[in-house]
Amino acid sequence: MKQLIILLILLPLCAYTQKTFAPLNAVWNYEMKSDLDPLTNICSGNHIQYRVDEEIVIDGKDCSIVRAYGSTGGSPNFSYSGDSLIVFQDQDKIYFQQDTAFLLLFDFGAQVGDTIVSYDPVGRGLLSGFQSLPFDTTLHRIQVKVDSVTTESIGGINRRVLHLMSANEDYFLPYHIIMEGIGSLSEGFAGVYFFTLADGCNGGFVCYEDDTLSYDRGNFNVPHPGCDFTDSVDDALGFEVSIYPNPFISEIHIDTDLSNYQVRLLDGNGRVVMQGTNAAVFKTEQLEAGLYFLQIEVEGKISTKKMIRL
Repeated sequence: MKQLIILLILLPLCAYTQKTFAPLNAVWNYEMKSDLDPLTNICSGNHIQYRVDEEIVIDGKDCSIVRAYGSTGGSPNFSYSGDSLIVFQDQDKIYFQQDTAFLLLFDFGAQVGDTIVSYDPVGRGLLSGFQSLPFDTTLHRIQVKVDSVTTESIGGINRRVLHLMSANEDYFLPYHIIMEGIGSLSEGFAGVYFFTLADGCNGGFVCYEDDTLSYDRGNFNVPHPGCDFTDSVDDALGFEVSIYPNPFISEIHIDTDLSNYQVRLLDGNGRVVMQGTNAAVFKTEQLEAGLYFLQIEVEGKISTKKMIRL
């Protein structure tokens, strides 16, 4: 009897530890629809952030509540959009709650050649892939085929990356990528299937972080204020680079043994305010206080560091 009681106590704990998707404090950052600056031909950011602020148990299911937040103009302050989604993980499958039912969102365990039938959240604003009008209650059935599966090591753990192609007769869906444990590496939390970007802008997934994992793609013209790039310089470039002080006031120093590199300082809107080749010092007295991003490019590799002007 004693062993049975212990087992009943351990079962909920085991179920909890098996949650690898959307744990409490998980944060996803995406670069959403952007406006093209007619003067500089550089996009101004419209940043979206998704967070798990709360967990809830529904019919014995250990669920997470994902809420959407927005920020524009490079501001590090995000405002709640009012959009939320309840998600639940059952082994390799991720479900979301639509009315009283749980519908498939992702299948991380699918194999090459498999067809996945999932659904897009209805009426969830920034959490809906189709961005339907508020009065549109159409349930969009998504049908994709697994074109290929690769792996990527994050934090010493190999994660499956599924490359999906449209197999839907009703809707044309562009190429879509999802990563095990993280979700959409395309546009938006659910994968924004009809996503509009100004010509020349990058959009989609930028970075993810939870209490045990940090991951970013590092391939965006407009750095995302929700991503912490401060420790990525040496790892991304494969060379030692020291950038100081941070925060800065009158100048920024770049200390490195590199002999051929490009440096760009961008403001919060992604506009280049300073640049140079093999630059060691930027004089910054004329800059306004606020958020900036310092980019160093070496042999096609780009590393971005978040900087603050006091």
